[in-house]
Amino acid sequence: MGFFAIVGVIITILIIGIALVSIFQIPLVDALLFGTILAATDPVAVGVIFKKFPIPHKLNTIIEGESLFNDATGVISFNVVKGIIFSGVAFSLLDTSISFIWSMLGAIALGTALGWFGGKVLDKWKADEYVDFTFSLGLAIVGYIVADHFLHVSGVVTTLFTAMLIVTVHKEISKGVRKLFHKYWDYLGFITNSILFFIIGIPLLSYEAAEGIEFLLIVIIVAPFAIMMISRAVVVYGGSTFLRIFRVRIPLQWQNVLTIGGMRGGIAVALVLSLSADYEFKNLFISLIIPLIAINLLVNPVILDQYLKKSRIRYQQG
Repeated sequence: MGFFAIVGVIITILIIGIALVSIFQIPLVDALLFGTILAATDPVAVGVIFKKFPIPHKLNTIIEGESLFNDATGVISFNVVKGIIFSGVAFSLLDTSISFIWSMLGAIALGTALGWFGGKVLDKWKADEYVDFTFSLGLAIVGYIVADHFLHVSGVVTTLFTAMLIVTVHKEISKGVRKLFHKYWDYLGFITNSILFFIIGIPLLSYEAAEGIEFLLIVIIVAPFAIMMISRAVVVYGGSTFLRIFRVRIPLQWQNVLTIGGMRGGIAVALVLSLSADYEFKNLFISLIIPLIAINLLVNPVILDQYLKKSRIRYQQG
C-alpha cells in the first residue's frame, strides 16, 4: 500500500509527464504538473462495485488505503511542481525534496495533534452523532485552512490524520455511530464530487477551450486515457514484481483488479480547476482531463464488474 501510494505516484507522474511531452510538445515541468493532477486514484466507483462482490478484505484495504495516501502524495507533488512553475525559481532537487518532506511531516504532526484533541473533546462532550459529525467536519475544515494557508503543509494529509486520530482516540464512539459517520462522510464525498463535475461542465470541452491545439480530437480523447492506463499497469505489475524481493506477494488477479480499478475522479477535477485562469496550459489540461475521466468512469467499472463476475477472486481469502 505504501509503495503504491508514494513510489507509485512518483512513477506515474514521470511516465505521464514524459509521454505528454512526446505527444503534445509542451515543456517537461508543465507536463509533470499534468502528471501530478492524474497521479491519485479515486476509489468511489470501485467501492460501489465491490459492494456487489465478497472481495478479500486485504485487497479492499490495499485499494482504499492506497487511495487515501496517494491523494496526499499527489496533492503535495502538485503544489511543489506548481510552485516551481509560478514562482519562476529554477528546479532544485534538494529544495524540492525538503519542501515535499516538510509538507508531509508537518501535516502528519498537525493532523495527529488536532485528531487527538478532537477525540478527547468528543469523549468529554458525550454528544449525539449529529454533534459529533458537525464537530469533526468543523475540525477538518479548520485543520485544512491552518495547514494550507498558515503552515504551508498539506491540508489533505492534515485532514486524513485528523480523521484517523479522532476515530482512534474517541473511545466512546459506538459501532452504530461509526457506521453513521461513514454514511455522513460518504454522502458528503458524493455531493462534493458531483459539485466539482458540475462546475467544470461540458461546455469547457468546446472548440474554444482546445483552441490552438493542432491535434485530432481523437488524440486528445484517447491518448491521455491510454497513457494513464499504461502508467497504472507499470506501477501495479512492476511494483508487485519488485515487492517480491521483500516477500510481499500480490496475486495476479489482485493485480488485475488494482490496474482496472485505478480510476481518476474528483481530485483530478479539483486540481485542474485550481490552476490560475491565465496559466497557458489550463485549457489544454481541461480538454484532456474531462474526456479521460468520462471514459475512465464509464468504461473501467464495466470491465471491472465483468472481470469480477468471471474470475474466482471472490472465493479467495484475504
